[in-house]
Amino acid sequence: MVQRDDKRDDEQKDALRILSWYGPMTVELEKGKAYFDVSYSDDDLIIPNIETLIYVGKDILESGKYYFQTPDCYFQNGPFYAVTDESIKPELEIVSMDECWAEMLETIGTLQELLKKKQCDFNELFGGYG
Repeated sequence: MVQRDDKRDDEQKDALRILSWYGPMTVELEKGKAYFDVSYSDDDLIIPNIETLIYVGKDILESGKYYFQTPDCYFQNGPFYAVTDESIKPELEIVSMDECWAEMLETIGTLQELLKKKQCDFNELFGGYG
């Protein structure tokens, strides 16, 4: 089983953990639905890196963790916890994250709004080639 942890730096994680203490998660994740992890490589936060993840559940392997799979892995194999073929388990692409990161995932609707705004920023920055 290939398991990836959060790819954020520790300073960002610590700041977001503090934010997550304010109360329960505000977004209800639905099993089998797509969510989008958006990050940025540029300092101006203009050009997004978007990773699509399929939500499979919470507390499956470790308490307090939210579990996702890449779309290819999910649609080829189903939820990783239901896979019975031991030969493919080491190759399953699973992403686990704490609640503070799961709260920051985008839905298709919020991603569309974000991209509309980023297109305006992109056009201003790069002269309308977006």
